[in-house]
Amino acid sequence: MAPEPHKRAVLVLGASGKVGRMLRSIWREKSPEDIEFIYVYRNNRNDQQGVVWQPGDPSDHLPKAHAIVALWGATPRSGHAFSENADLANVTLELAKALEVERVLHFSSSAVYLPSTKPLTETISDNAPNAYGQSKLDMEQQITSWMSENEVTFSNVILRLANVAGADALFTNMKPGNTVTLDRFADGLGPRRSYIGSVDLAKVIEALINDQSVLGPVNVAAPKATEMADLAKAAGCRVEWTSAPDGAIATVALDTRRLQSILKIDEAAAEAQHLIDCAKKGEVWP
Repeated sequence: MAPEPHKRAVLVLGASGKVGRMLRSIWREKSPEDIEFIYVYRNNRNDQQGVVWQPGDPSDHLPKAHAIVALWGATPRSGHAFSENADLANVTLELAKALEVERVLHFSSSAVYLPSTKPLTETISDNAPNAYGQSKLDMEQQITSWMSENEVTFSNVILRLANVAGADALFTNMKPGNTVTLDRFADGLGPRRSYIGSVDLAKVIEALINDQSVLGPVNVAAPKATEMADLAKAAGCRVEWTSAPDGAIATVALDTRRLQSILKIDEAAAEAQHLIDCAKKGEVWP
């Protein structure tokens, strides 16, 4: 399929995943005036904005594109080997080269960071706390290595993504009427974590497609952490408390100053009700 003449084509890899489905819902309701998202599926889909392609297939039938958004990857709940994350980065880069794109957005994770009581900045990612986080670091390092070995002109940006409301483990267990068990810390509060809603994530992706001066990793989250108890209550759940174990960290928050210099996101983006509304709008929760 060919994009409309006045729009730039952007291929979305991993369009059938949970985050991909959320973004499709957002862009179906309100698509950017200058971008046409073309969703790439591994199997036949009844989707007029989609094409079928998978690693190993020839790319001749894919449209020339301005950019690629690589949502795909192995996660703790996907059942796939984490080594796929670096492998898929290679596939993305080879496809970008073949299609002569100008920009590639790679999706990493805040899991690359060791938990800390201080806001996590993009410069402190030399260690990961678990195998999933390490696989995302390996993916990022693979991108750097590939770029040094190939003569290409496209630019890369890596989105270190916070919890996406509606797609993370909390939301999996958080159905209206359920009871959610949370740790309670010495200050009387529960855990606070960085989140972002699908509506705000869509805006971030659009901004990073358009601003090719942004390179390397960017933390993607609302500008402050969200009380998980507030999320549970806004979702219509009951909260049951348990004493936080030794070593548990009350607040894990991403430093979003770099993102805010690219796209101003209001603190209201971290409010529980906003995140719940975004999750519903994304049509994958509850």
